[in-house]
Amino acid sequence: MFSPKLSQEEISKRQTIFTSLPQDLKSAIVSEETADKLYNISWGKFKLEKEKQRIISFTTGETMLGLTKLEEFSKILAERLEINITITEKIVQDINQEIFRPVINSLLKAQKELTVEKGVASAKKETAIAPLRNENVIDLKNQQKF
Repeated sequence: MFSPKLSQEEISKRQTIFTSLPQDLKSAIVSEETADKLYNISWGKFKLEKEKQRIISFTTGETMLGLTKLEEFSKILAERLEINITITEKIVQDINQEIFRPVINSLLKAQKELTVEKGVASAKKETAIAPLRNENVIDLKNQQKF
């Protein structure tokens, strides 16, 4: 079963991401209204146990932070919940309507920015590794002639 235990480094990363988000998205993440909507979906409508409610909240939060892509939200939630796929799809529809739709423009912008940042980070890693890949290359300019 999925258990969201975060390291201090991961918590710091998420705090940094949060501070860079548009204000409406930050407000939605921490609002009591969002918490109530998630509770009404997970317990009020589907009568899911507390652990499954936590998984829904955690995964929704990851998506709002941009750590999970919107198009992957349904798949990831289904894997974590380990419940009937039809119920998961209905939960996702409700979350899309109630939680994501009101902040969709900011959510898409934040996800795009984080994707770009991840791409830059990946490019930097590849650049840093590139010289190691050339260890076996012979420099013909500086070779002795026989």
